[in-house]
Amino acid sequence: EEYEKGIEGLSKSNRKMLMEIRRLKNNNGILQKQAEELYRENQRLVNEKSILEGLRRYGEN
Repeated sequence: EEYEKGIEGLSKSNRKMLMEIRRLKNNNGILQKQAEELYRENQRLVNEKSILEGLRRYGEN
């Protein structure tokens, strides 16, 4: 509630900036989660590739 009172005291442009900062922080959180998911997927594919290469080499011998 103190926070909301503080917002009311801000000028219109400062209020807009604060809302934009909140939006950007939220977007940043979403992008961070997506980056983590992509990293995990990439690791999975790298592991899969090395397994397949190992099997291929094993099959050649």
